[in-house]
Amino acid sequence: MEVFEKAMETFIDDRKREGENLKKDLLEKLCNLEKCADFFKEWQPKMEVAFKENITKRFNELLGDSADENRIMTETAALLVKYTINEEIVRLKSHLKAMRDEIQNNPAPGKKLDFICQEANREINTIGSKNQFAEVGAMVVTAKDSLENIREQSKNVE
Repeated sequence: MEVFEKAMETFIDDRKREGENLKKDLLEKLCNLEKCADFFKEWQPKMEVAFKENITKRFNELLGDSADENRIMTETAALLVKYTINEEIVRLKSHLKAMRDEIQNNPAPGKKLDFICQEANREINTIGSKNQFAEVGAMVVTAKDSLENIREQSKNVE
């Protein structure tokens, strides 16, 4: 019985140590994702300006001097509603907060983390599909890599 208790104690200690290492790794990856979300937020205005410039350029190419600035602004505003990434950034940050809460407060967050990762992945994919800059595209890849690492590690958490 003494040998069994010692073996069980060692087993439990090893699992706690492994769990702390997993938690540390998950939090590091989550920190990377939060930096990506901040980067997207920083680039959002640049994306909107580039979008407006592209629309203006196309209107001018099609209509030349007869392009109506008010019409361009109206069309740009309508399309910005469709192509802005603000909603995705807000939802992504919300998902990241939920992940952090799960990691820190739930002793067995594995399945819930996997679900939240799916939701965060949707937001990152949408940001990527609306992207117009190589820098944002590179950050989308970084975010997806960190997210995939979290998803894989979440399978190791009971």
